[in-house]
Amino acid sequence: KGIRLYQNLLSFHRNDVDPTAFLDAELSRLQFVYNSSVGEEKRDRYEAALKRFADQHAKHELSALARARWAQLLVDQQDMITAREIAQQGKNAFPKSVGGIECSNIISSIEQPSVSLQTERVWSDPLPAIRVTYRNITKLHFRVVRVDWLSRFSRDRWNPSQFNEMDRKELANQPRVAEWTTDLPATEDYREASLDVPAPKGLPAGYYIVLASIKPSFGEENNQVFACDAWVSKLALVVRQTWSQNKPLSGFVLDNRTGEPIVGARVKTISRDYRTERVIEGSSVTTDANGQCVIPVSQLSGFLVVSHNDQMIATQNEYVSRE
Repeated sequence: KGIRLYQNLLSFHRNDVDPTAFLDAELSRLQFVYNSSVGEEKRDRYEAALKRFADQHAKHELSALARARWAQLLVDQQDMITAREIAQQGKNAFPKSVGGIECSNIISSIEQPSVSLQTERVWSDPLPAIRVTYRNITKLHFRVVRVDWLSRFSRDRWNPSQFNEMDRKELANQPRVAEWTTDLPATEDYREASLDVPAPKGLPAGYYIVLASIKPSFGEENNQVFACDAWVSKLALVVRQTWSQNKPLSGFVLDNRTGEPIVGARVKTISRDYRTERVIEGSSVTTDANGQCVIPVSQLSGFLVVSHNDQMIATQNEYVSRE
């Protein structure tokens, strides 16, 4: 029924003096059929139809819209170089048209610098790497800031591992315990690449946030700052998951280098009162001779925090009882 409607619409506009309505309906028909059809060849056929449309109607501004949709197909296939070339043709031909603007947006998206950081939750010997996934940049500037974990709770941040733009800027202005710059191999194909950057050595036990900036001055305008967090600690917490109701949560506190149990480590919960937004510290339990701890159901609500001597870690997620 949809195809018949498009056929009728095309027949109605076929002899128009101004071909715009006819061409617009034809582009809409191609998109409708592509979205509605199935089969392994549908993408190739749609791409061929868009190319044919753009070539046959190159003097009409809707050819730029066809090139924009063609370029987006190639972006979805990770062929960024060809996609950028096709979008550039549409932008150059009709820069102020709807299609020309879409082509410009696609080019900006392809050329946009991007970075993401990943690292181990806990740093200990041997030190892990910081995995940098990036594109369209050749240099990244790092800073490491030591932060009080409890201070990371705020009205708009219920998890200390969450970061927003204002948060990253504020952290960049705090005293840093380490900073360096890393050169990145160019991504000439505009596709993401990954590089493992060694974590800095010699950091004392504590909670840290790693910041990475595209520009040397972290607070510079039109800059992007990225963040991830990590604990420097010798501790590890292995939790025994249980899905039964009214069951306590048990786990083991271990030396993450040797696997030996830590005797006398304190484990407690930290939670938020959603009405008062107050941080609540639960009662602590102590590990036994096997490094085991058992948290009663009545206390099981929030993040688990483990401490022993000068060492400390906290879980990334909350644990809630199923009473």
